Amino acid sequence: IRDVYKHLTNYSLNKLNQSYVMTEETEAINDGSKRTFCSLWKSVEKAGHDKDVIWANIKELIRNLLIGFKPFIHFEYNTAFGAKNDGKCFQVLGVDILIDQDLKPWLLEINNNPSLNIEHDTEVAKSGPISPVDLVVKSKVVEDAILLARKKPEKLIELDFNSYEKVFNGNEAETEGMEIIDKILEIYGKLSGFKFRENLSATKFVKLAAVPVVANSGVNRQDLDILFTKIVGQSGSKQMDFLDFINSLEILAAKSTSASLKSEKNFTLVESFVNCIHSSLK
Repeated sequence: IRDVYKHLTNYSLNKLNQSYVMTEETEAINDGSKRTFCSLWKSVEKAGHDKDVIWANIKELIRNLLIGFKPFIHFEYNTAFGAKNDGKCFQVLGVDILIDQDLKPWLLEINNNPSLNIEHDTEVAKSGPISPVDLVVKSKVVEDAILLARKKPEKLIELDFNSYEKVFNGNEAETEGMEIIDKILEIYGKLSGFKFRENLSATKFVKLAAVPVVANSGVNRQDLDILFTKIVGQSGSKQMDFLDFINSLEILAAKSTSASLKSEKNFTLVESFVNCIHSSLK
């Protein structure tokens, strides 16, 4: 269990292992410790497996991941651009996936700032040789990211990417069940004020006391101020972030004594509570 090379997928650690094999081959089957998809798929097919099935399962995993990310991407967008609807941005994510013996992909880790280093450096503060695999893969990733960011949305469908493939287009039908997070985001924005802010102050948060469903549950400004202090104190912050805000609404929903909400349980309770707040703030 203490063998970090065995249990972690981090290249930054594994490249220091004496057993690490650096390869210059980017297409053919090889024994490199880090390989391209092109090389990997050839090994998969040689072993008698259907790479298309594996790839389809991986894309479905990523699609579900992006569905869960969508409200938080909107949050970051609003933080950066406010009420503007013409902002252009992108983010490259690194996703570590484990394929089991049944060819089912499992999500291991998400990196919001994956390394774009193309050198195989094994000593601190010293440059190493260029890794052909990293150069090929990461060049395509960066080229497509720039291409994506430069084009107008209506032109994106015409683009011919080097490595990107669309797996999620944001259709409402594909995000069923996530509407509650979108509504919480709108509530957060209303409390934040004219300029959408990354964090809520206590002064902004206690505005919920004026919302009927909150007031009718016996929660006042002082109660909200205490809840705010408790929640942000757990994260060591002085202001409330979006995840803390979601947590606060779950707590308030559980405290609600509204007759229309008493019989509701868990997610349905929170959803009903959020819908009431959302309607009041329209």
